[in-house]
Amino acid sequence: MAQFINCKKAVEIDDGDNKVMFPAGYIGEVPAWAEKHWYYKALCKDGTITSVVKTKDKTPEELEAEEAAKKANAEKAAEKKRMIDEAKAEAKANAEKQAADQGLDEAAAKKLIAEAQTYAEEAALAKLSADTGKN
Repeated sequence: MAQFINCKKAVEIDDGDNKVMFPAGYIGEVPAWAEKHWYYKALCKDGTITSVVKTKDKTPEELEAEEAAKKANAEKAAEKKRMIDEAKAEAKANAEKQAADQGLDEAAAKKLIAEAQTYAEEAALAKLSADTGKN
């Protein structure tokens, strides 16, 4: 499939068997063989030739479906964050109580809390993963 391009300068691409010339300001198609030529690729890389991409307008139904998918993904992400935050808060409270009961110094208590929160986060993620697999 030939590309639709915009060429800023006058250029000539010649591979021996084929030859194509693009005048300055050319907007149009480029032959498929020329797209593979090293000089064409170099011109694209330096910005002399740019590809003009056609975009298709989306229908209202497509836009609505896209928005619904974005909203569902945002809700899933928020629920995931909430579950992790709850698990970590519960783990912190339990670890603080355990540290106080054991009479741990501040550094040991912080380490215990950090470990408990890490394990709680991993457990929450595993639960979410298992729940997602069931659906």
